[in-house]
Amino acid sequence: MRRVPVLRASGLRLAEVLSDAGGRFLLRCSTAGGGSALVLCLPLGEYGSRNLARCRLAFDLGRAADCPAVPRPHEAGRSATFADLVVEDPGGRLLSALIPESGLSLDHLFEATLAIAAALRHVHRKGILLRDLRPETVLMSADWTSAFFPTLDQ
Repeated sequence: MRRVPVLRASGLRLAEVLSDAGGRFLLRCSTAGGGSALVLCLPLGEYGSRNLARCRLAFDLGRAADCPAVPRPHEAGRSATFADLVVEDPGGRLLSALIPESGLSLDHLFEATLAIAAALRHVHRKGILLRDLRPETVLMSADWTSAFFPTLDQ
């Protein structure tokens, strides 16, 4: 794993690294108030202004979406090396972490498909099209009945 980014937002403490792919991080953090939040960190590097704009766009889309499939954003900003987006934590696990090497059982496959379809219906009704829909970008609830898109990227 790569070195985890330093959290810019005050009152957040790293609890778990959910995803570390291509320099992008999705972190689950505990908050000062005892709750939890998700933090998406995108490297600034050569795509700095683009990644900062993506975080700001995701923040604006999340605020406007007002939909159960999109966790409500708290703040967007930047540190010296990362653009970041802090959103509420709906709980659950990334779908990629739930798929065993042997694949999903038919029951879980159908449950996940129905949950993702319902979540997409909510998002599409708000006029948002997702460009990055894959197991690494979908959170599933523990009971497989709800899906969430914590990193809106249209």
